[in-house]
Amino acid sequence: MLGGDQDALAASSSSHIKQTFEIEKGDTLWKIANQHAPKGQDVREYMYEIKLLNGLKSNLLQEGQLLQLP
Repeated sequence: MLGGDQDALAASSSSHIKQTFEIEKGDTLWKIANQHAPKGQDVREYMYEIKLLNGLKSNLLQEGQLLQLP
């Protein structure tokens, strides 16, 4: 996705928060996305949505961190 598409996705995602998820030891962004992605959605796309929604610049997570899931 490029330019305006990112802004549109961020605006869309922020209005569709489904749940808040607390990071536990051993959690990875891939693992969380794989477990929570809607059926049929590409895990990488869902990871990207999580990163946009939470303002993440990397895939690194901290134990105790709260993530909003779209």
